[in-house]
Amino acid sequence: MSTSDYVLVGDHNLYSSSDANSQWMQIAEIVSHPSYNSNTLDNDIALIRLTTEIQFPSDNKIAPVCLPTAGEMYDNVDATITGWGAQQEGGSTSGTLFEVTVPTMTNTECNNKYGGSITDNMICAGIPEGGKDSCQGDSGGPMVVEENGKWKLVGVVSWGYGCARPDRPGVYARVTQYLQWISDSTTGVCVDGNAPAPTNAPTPDPTSDSDCPGCGQVNRANRIVGGVETEVNEYPWMVSLVNGNGYYHFCGGSIISSQWVVTAAHCAAVMSTSDYVLVGDHNLYSSTDANSQWKQIAEIVSHPSYDSNTLDNDIALIRLTTEIQFPSDNKIAPVCLPTAGEMYDNVDATITGWGAQQEGGSTSGTLFEVTVPTMTNNECNSKYGGSITANMICAGISEGGKDSCQGDSGGPMVVEENGKWKLVGVVSWGYGCARPDRPGVYARVTQYLDWISTSTGGVCPAAG
Repeated sequence: MSTSDYVLVGDHNLYSSSDANSQWMQIAEIVSHPSYNSNTLDNDIALIRLTTEIQFPSDNKIAPVCLPTAGEMYDNVDATITGWGAQQEGGSTSGTLFEVTVPTMTNTECNNKYGGSITDNMICAGIPEGGKDSCQGDSGGPMVVEENGKWKLVGVVSWGYGCARPDRPGVYARVTQYLQWISDSTTGVCVDGNAPAPTNAPTPDPTSDSDCPGCGQVNRANRIVGGVETEVNEYPWMVSLVNGNGYYHFCGGSIISSQWVVTAAHCAAVMSTSDYVLVGDHNLYSSTDANSQWKQIAEIVSHPSYDSNTLDNDIALIRLTTEIQFPSDNKIAPVCLPTAGEMYDNVDATITGWGAQQEGGSTSGTLFEVTVPTMTNNECNSKYGGSITANMICAGISEGGKDSCQGDSGGPMVVEENGKWKLVGVVSWGYGCARPDRPGVYARVTQYLDWISTSTGGVCPAAG
């Protein structure tokens, strides 16, 4: 870099001139860490001073991130990385900003994967099977962790072997190691929660734990609601139910065997065998999804105790006229059924669908995902006045902003258990989409394992 380069803030689509919030900022000074080692990439952190101040609008469209808590290790927590980098190793950079969430790990665990190359000034994040990572073009970008309602800058994208390879996590500069250097190098920067210092004030104490005013607040539209686009065929059991007359998506479903799909009974209530099940698709508006298969419907089996008023027992099965062809590359594959007797309370669950990305909005062309925590039925019943039965399971966050929505009905809520993804819930109902204290409600699949087995003639009823 040089001072003839620019910093572009407030942008989302780099190839669009219509991002009203973007500001082009000139560079006054570049301050690399004095102990940066270009061979080992130790101390891979730098500061850029701008010639003019960024204008922070009142709508929070441009705002600072919080610096992390001094002394906190941030091991084994979910961290989010954002960037315009390549979507695959060796690929081109993206025009729009993407995000990925991966767990951090201890440096000891990471050093086992990198042969001792990880120093105390680094922090690693990734999943052992690979497939989620930062990549070329993301360098220098943030890895953030939510802490007490604010987002903290825990890491700076640094290096890794390739992109998203198995057992090759991303490596990030550990920002907690540099709080004193940041404080010394800047004037009045909020360090770990201290407000900017007034002129001639003492340097902020980098060991403080107080919150930093105005930093670390994200802006999320009500999207799935609050989710991100999935990778193509990332969830290979996902299906779209397509109206046979207008050829439009109206509900989701999950493959549980080569000839059976699980959906919601309230979806089945408006279906007929002239509709279709579309498997292996990602973009409903594209004809280039090579893995997609259109399957005809032989039979629709709603649960005999389904109640359309209370939406109790909101589950149904669809039998296909011909078997799904499961390719060897796993682009189309069944989901596992859940473990009998397991409650799946207070665990992270992922919902996928082509549903509306905001309450009252239109369905999406591409498949989205959102991850939210489940809760006990007692907790959910306190929010829904006793409407939650033993045949339901709820998931959501109290502040809202993340949820399934119209068009997601019938789709899967899955939980990873012992390395496999289990179908724990079927998208059923809720008050609105992503409203505060109005979690999504799902048919609890563990309640229907015997019914599924009996109805299908022996589909695996448990571990999958």
